[in-house]
Amino acid sequence: MLSGVILVQIQQCRDIAAILLKYGLPGPATRYIDVPNTPEYIANGAARWFRVGVTPGTESATVVELHRHPEDITYVQLIPEFLGGAAGG
Repeated sequence: MLSGVILVQIQQCRDIAAILLKYGLPGPATRYIDVPNTPEYIANGAARWFRVGVTPGTESATVVELHRHPEDITYVQLIPEFLGGAAGG
């Protein structure tokens, strides 16, 4: 698991800055998928995915807490940490 970061998809018409404030998340929040902030991308959900900074060591508890709030959060998960190495070998 990547330390200090989780993956969050927010509900349509929600603002990521307001989400950080409401749930006391330290941030920063950066787009997970680099797409324009246009109605097309917002409607299909691509513009609503963010990597969100959390206090290291609280990643799992934060995911559980945010999962309890479907009015704001569509999806939330831990981010696996890639350790490198050859695939299939």
